[in-house]
Amino acid sequence: MSEPTVSLCLITEGGASGLLGVVLKQVLDQLHAAGGELIVAGDLGGVALPKEVKLLSAPGEAHAGRRGRLRNIAIAQARGKLIVSGDATALLGPPDWPKRLLQWSRPIDE
Repeated sequence: MSEPTVSLCLITEGGASGLLGVVLKQVLDQLHAAGGELIVAGDLGGVALPKEVKLLSAPGEAHAGRRGRLRNIAIAQARGKLIVSGDATALLGPPDWPKRLLQWSRPIDE
């Protein structure tokens, strides 16, 4: 299996299972188009996502509001050359944002 181009690490403190199910499907499609991976860490109660999403259950950290710890848990599992971290309740756009981000972050030739 080749290394992903970008790793999107999202954290959730719980209570957003419906939103995650809808939003992350779209985000996952966008990431796949760019060769990326999706990692979600936190309270995953009631969350049903495709098997290719790496789910990291950490309800204790989520309920304690330890967002930094949740980010560290997710980032520790990331394999992409570019790692993006955010809160799972944020929506990302435009539809081709992973490809645009990869273009923007590409090293500038001399």
